[in-house]
Parts: sequence; structure tokens; C-alpha cells
Amino acid sequence: MTETVRWEELRPREFVARQNDSPVVYLPMGLCEPHGHAAAFGLDTVKAVWLCERAAERLGGIVAP
Repeated sequence: MTETVRWEELRPREFVARQNDSPVVYLPMGLCEPHGHAAAFGLDTVKAVWLCERAAERLGGIVAP
């Protein structure tokens, strides 16, 4: 299982350790717009969170909620 990089899932000790290791916070931003019947309104936000999580896993840092 991969260690979490999401702010809201980190325990205080894990948060401080990640922050000390790499003082970077990723702020995922995506629109909530209709994409027709094929996708949910929050698709852009889901993609933004996914991209930020991959960056934090590779480069260090924390993904803000």
C-alpha cells in the first residue's frame, strides 16, 4: 500500500515528516462543469487531485483538500 500524500488523511506526525522532507503543498483546482451524459460534473476536480497526488508521490509534498 502506498503512503498517503493527502493532507486530510495524514496523521500529525506524518504531516510534519512530509513537510520537513519537502515543504511543498499542491492545491488541486478543477472546474465543476457539465461534460454531457458521459462524465460527472466533478471530473475536472477528480483529474486535478489525481495529478497532484502523482506529483506528490514522485517529488514529495502534500496535497491540500
